[in-house]
Amino acid sequence: TLPTTRNGPKALVDSVAQMKRHLLDSVGANAKLAPFAAIGIPGVPQGNGWLLNTGSLEGLDSVDMRGMFEDRLGCEVHLENDVNMAAYGELLDSQSPSQGTRVLISVGTGLGMGIVHCGKVLRGATGHAGEIAYLPISADLQSPEVRQRGAAEMLVSGPVFERRYLSFSGIRRTADQILQLNLEDDRYAVTAVNELAHHLARVVVSVAVTLDPEIVVMAGGLGSSPILY
Repeated sequence: TLPTTRNGPKALVDSVAQMKRHLLDSVGANAKLAPFAAIGIPGVPQGNGWLLNTGSLEGLDSVDMRGMFEDRLGCEVHLENDVNMAAYGELLDSQSPSQGTRVLISVGTGLGMGIVHCGKVLRGATGHAGEIAYLPISADLQSPEVRQRGAAEMLVSGPVFERRYLSFSGIRRTADQILQLNLEDDRYAVTAVNELAHHLARVVVSVAVTLDPEIVVMAGGLGSSPILY
């Protein structure tokens, strides 16, 4: 586990290369035994190796990320949306395999959803299925920032949660600290958590009435918190 770098595509690729070396060293394996890599990454991978809608990790949509990974890792690379990958692993490899529809909603630095239908990831016509950050829930849809990041993500994400607490209290806290303060009945934290839960509930309801899924799994550093239930 390494912290997510926000210093551009090259730094991210270097970080993944470090993870690969660590993994191979930990099992005493030669790099030739890893001729292929599947990497979960924010955004919508395109067939040419480029990405769309990369969210909070700026710059990833300005270069051929697959090509950069292949050059640095020295192997064939397949890019997959990170939330789709999480949904596939969480929902397909379960004790109750299903031919129906299941979804995983991730709330962390951003907001996303993976959809598994009949055992396969549902991507849509252009790969954008599940991009629920763009659900038009309560925002100025003409705002350039909203159009870029999505109306729902402007209300439901870790950075927004932290900014809302700052606006209430005048004190800068991390999302984890705010959740803990909520348990201690800090009034500003309670207000921030209730507000987030309200907006998140609207997202879940929007998904439910559209897809009618059997199961909704909440994931992500913020979304998986039992406090929000």
